[in-house]
Parts: sequence; structure tokens; C-alpha cells
Amino acid sequence: MAAVLEDALRYFQRYSEATDRRGRTLYADADDWFASPDRSEPFAFENVCDALGLDPDYIRHGLHRWRTARRDGLAAPSLPRFVSRRVQPRL
Repeated sequence: MAAVLEDALRYFQRYSEATDRRGRTLYADADDWFASPDRSEPFAFENVCDALGLDPDYIRHGLHRWRTARRDGLAAPSLPRFVSRRVQPRL
């Protein structure tokens, strides 16, 4: 689950200003995944956060701050880098 979150963060950052169709699609998919409150799929964002002991609203807020700073030409705050082997799920 941590790897899914890592990929979504990578796509969100890497393709946030993409001009090609593939890049725009990858960004939009990541953005939609983060925004969705849906819990019907095992790898839905909120289920991933629950499994990893993370607050989905905190992550959403950080992504919003990052995107706003980037859009406004400010030094964007860095997003956390999740390393799969270091993230321990709650038991």
C-alpha cells in the first residue's frame, strides 16, 4: 500500500505541470485518487491511509499547499517521501 501512495505522490509532483496528454492524465488520476472519499476499493486513498496510520486530510492539505505554492511561483514545500520498508502499518 505504501508503494501505491508513493507512486501517486510521484505522479502528482512530476506531472503537475505536464503539457502532454499522458502526463496530464497521470496527474489527473493521482489528483482524483487523493480527492476521493470512496472506500469501496481496497487500494482507495482513504483505505491506504488507514492501513498505514496516516491522516488523509493532512495529506490532502499538504498537497493543496504544494500545488498552490507551485502555481504561484513560490518555493513549494516539499512533500514527504515515503519509503515502503520504513512505513509500518498499524496492527
